[in-house]
Amino acid sequence: MRGVVPIDILQLVDKLEELLENSKRLPLSRMVVVDEDAVLNIIDQLRIALPQEIRQAKELQLDRDRCIGDAQREAGEILAQARAEAIRQISESDLFRAAEARADAILRAAQQEAESIRAGADEYAVAKLRELANWVAELEVVIRNGLNTLEGRSAGGEADEGEQPDERLGAVRIAASRNGTRRPRS
Repeated sequence: MRGVVPIDILQLVDKLEELLENSKRLPLSRMVVVDEDAVLNIIDQLRIALPQEIRQAKELQLDRDRCIGDAQREAGEILAQARAEAIRQISESDLFRAAEARADAILRAAQQEAESIRAGADEYAVAKLRELANWVAELEVVIRNGLNTLEGRSAGGEADEGEQPDERLGAVRIAASRNGTRRPRS
């Protein structure tokens, strides 16, 4: 994608929040009037940015797999070198059996280390993917609520009484604060 500037989803959510905060309020209600084109533009940008975030998660998973492969190859090389050195230096005496036991211990330790690295990488990738999935789910709720509000407004209807615009705005603030990117209010 040459010429395309990466868009941060959280920045887009901040723009949406800012648009809602700076919109005019309807007298005697908690409803606000928003620029439909501006909201739809932000939603379009979110649609473009989401696949980019998913690609980044896939790249993270590929990096994890590459790291595991490198660790396994390195462990294999270390084991091969250790065995070759042990065979070269030790005769078929009691020292040979001791060296063979040591080589097996090194092999087990290397396998345990590789498994530990793999488990840690798996945990990290799962945590990041779950975090991304939760964030996307929260964002989808915010977008649906915004669309419902806009569609309700364009049809001349009122917002659902169970969920006021301020509650949806609160969901945006909660999602942003969970990611630590919320800017302080002035």
